Amino acid sequence: MRRALILPCLLLLACGAQVTPVAAPSHPDLPSTQDLGEGLTVELQEYGTGEPARIGDEVTLSYVVRVESEPEVDETPTALPDASVIGSTEGWDLPCRVRLGERGPARLLPGIERALEGLRAGSLATIRVPPELGYGKEGRPESGIPGEKALLVDVRVLGVQR
Repeated sequence: MRRALILPCLLLLACGAQVTPVAAPSHPDLPSTQDLGEGLTVELQEYGTGEPARIGDEVTLSYVVRVESEPEVDETPTALPDASVIGSTEGWDLPCRVRLGERGPARLLPGIERALEGLRAGSLATIRVPPELGYGKEGRPESGIPGEKALLVDVRVLGVQR
């Protein structure tokens, strides 16, 4: 049973319920968008509580991953329609847990791991993962993930364990 849950976790990634963006609360430490460099951004919609996640922590989360569409002239990139959802925890019976910094076949995409660092339990965010920190030039054709495309990941952090 546990192995059946691991493979979908590897796509991102990991866990639980449908993520619906909501308006960001006012909070002094809450910038609307954090630029982490290399095209990696985190837009917080909800600020969580507790200690921020760091390398070595186990993070429980839910997510929806979409392939970013090409922006029209003078428009910002957006997610493609629902048909472009390449991973989601919607409908899972159990939440998924990932360990930040874990190496080997169960590791997270580098961009997602970097973006999760600093998020707290209860955080709701949209992460933009550039191709270089995601699936790169080749993509994952066998999984329907095109190469050279950024990913948009709606993620809710359900828990952080040290």
